[in-house]
Amino acid sequence: YKIFSLDNGSKEKALTGIAFLTTDLAPKVSGYGGKIKILVGLDTSNNIVATHLISHSETPAFTSHFSEFLGQFSGKNIFDNFILEEDVDGMTGATISSTAVNKAISESLIPIKELLLDTKAKSNKKKLHKKPFRKIIIPVFIVALGAASVILRKTYLSETTKILSLIYFGILTNSMLSASHFSDLLLLKLPSLESNAIMLILIFSSILCCIFLGRVYCCNICPFAAVQEIVFNISKRLGIKQNIDKELDSKLQHTKYIILFLLLSLSLFFNKSHIGSIEPYITLFSFTGSKLAWILLAFVLFSSIFYFRFWCRFFCPTGAFLGLLSKFNLFGFKLSKNPKDCGNICPVRAIKCADQTISKMKPSKLPESIQVGLPACRQARHSGDIHPLVSSEINKSECILCQKCLPLCR
Repeated sequence: YKIFSLDNGSKEKALTGIAFLTTDLAPKVSGYGGKIKILVGLDTSNNIVATHLISHSETPAFTSHFSEFLGQFSGKNIFDNFILEEDVDGMTGATISSTAVNKAISESLIPIKELLLDTKAKSNKKKLHKKPFRKIIIPVFIVALGAASVILRKTYLSETTKILSLIYFGILTNSMLSASHFSDLLLLKLPSLESNAIMLILIFSSILCCIFLGRVYCCNICPFAAVQEIVFNISKRLGIKQNIDKELDSKLQHTKYIILFLLLSLSLFFNKSHIGSIEPYITLFSFTGSKLAWILLAFVLFSSIFYFRFWCRFFCPTGAFLGLLSKFNLFGFKLSKNPKDCGNICPVRAIKCADQTISKMKPSKLPESIQVGLPACRQARHSGDIHPLVSSEINKSECILCQKCLPLCR
């Protein structure tokens, strides 16, 4: 769009600059939620005068500093470099959105350079391609280590993975799965490998792990789960009484599935995946969020003092989605066929009792292995000469593969 100034006396027009929309000149560039439309103004000296955000579908919590970020481009010449984290500072916790905005503006300038120079302008795509490559090896290694800890049944590998995930996915890259990512999956709005290699690796590796092993992501990869465990373990060492209310556990356990259904339904109805971004980890690791978001985070961390993985067990929509995928996993944990009281060993109450009725037998005359199993199912009904045959079984949707049950119940 050409911009003119008008002389009031002579009524003559003089070209003062041009403006363009990034979605017109770089239509293939997208953020995580979709295209980011930015209006860019240039003067006749080929300097960027200003930028203005028109529309976007990025996660609001990650883009609260959009205006400050865009302000960095004002004053730059179109022939300057536009390399993120070298020439332009990215938004904290919003690597994908920062990369998309920077790429949209820099690639929109390429056809303008071609017009000015009457030649093919040099693209910076080669530099942009290096970053995703560096962001593939580390996440693949961490996910592979987490899967290996489950396959080999090695808890020290699991603990190592949690530490690496907390540092890399949590502190350094702020890359964690959210319900919004699964909304994108259903809306067919996945980012390219170039714009967000880390998230693509997390999404598809977690899904594959769920199908074959179970909730590897929840067990080892999720940084917020690690934070909750740290809070719980510290409170335990300090002698704070932990809550083991089984009735409350069973009542709240299904809440996360209701939340997941509501978020996915709203995201699909409004065609906006960021509706599902309610997880408190966004506030914790990006240090941004509304007052309500900070209150939610404080509530979750406080509750984690008394409940092991409070958010994960009762309210996490991501865990609910992965739990549904893990329900029929092929090679997950299995308990011994001998009935044992394993219900109290599982920290997330994923081990339940399966009982069959035995008639005309008193408890004292039941086989010893069955008598051992009787206390495991306190709610098992028995009266008169009718008694339950009790054994333990794992609810694969709730199991986080922590391996605490394996020494006694495998």
